[in-house]
Amino acid sequence: MPTLHLVRHTAVELVDGVPPRDWPVTEEGRRAADRLARDPRWRELTLVATSPEEKAVQTATPIARAAELAPRLDEDLREVERRIRVLPRDEYVGLVSRYLAGEEVDGFEPQEHARRRFDRGLARAAALAAGPAAIVTHGLVLALHLELTPEEWEAIPLPGVVRVIEWEARG
Repeated sequence: MPTLHLVRHTAVELVDGVPPRDWPVTEEGRRAADRLARDPRWRELTLVATSPEEKAVQTATPIARAAELAPRLDEDLREVERRIRVLPRDEYVGLVSRYLAGEEVDGFEPQEHARRRFDRGLARAAALAAGPAAIVTHGLVLALHLELTPEEWEAIPLPGVVRVIEWEARG
């Protein structure tokens, strides 16, 4: 069973009119990703798998560099698709709370689709890893996978290791 380090991407600039998958990383976000990559645990990695979204790639790249690996992009590790405009924080948190509670939210990818997709990406990474792996991804899809509450979702650092799990293939 490989150990998977589930990592949330670094901080981004929310840009109205730009799809969330294309939001740019902030300068502080770049520095934070570099600081995260200094953790000695990354030297043991055998795989760094990442969402292809730029914010995840820019978080994964310094981690991969520390492990002397190239990041492996995996479309299944991307964030929950959302077609929304930039909202005030409390409105967005309200939508996410409804979504994480299982409600269908207009413009958000259906939960079951996002869960299955993400599980495929994790299974692929676990199968490819010869040892510990870092999975760099996004807050909402992690919250779905880990069944986090809205409060737990809000507390996930940008960037940060959300959880370390031992991956066991599901039958």
